[in-house]
Amino acid sequence: MEGYMRVEGHNHLYRDKKTGAIVNMDSTGYKQYKRQKLKRQIDKNDIASMKSQLDESRKQIEELKELIQEMINRK
Repeated sequence: MEGYMRVEGHNHLYRDKKTGAIVNMDSTGYKQYKRQKLKRQIDKNDIASMKSQLDESRKQIEELKELIQEMINRK
């Protein structure tokens, strides 16, 4: 940590002495953030998949209703 100095009042933040940039060294928090982001993406994909399946089911139900109606009208 030679090239960094701790930012006062922040346990995981350091200032790069060369560039002045603030660097977050909280690897545990970063890993937790990445897990949460992945979970949100998975949930979003699951919802999109369920919506697609629901739309397909609705379409099939409409087709069945039309076929039943045609059968009723033939009699």
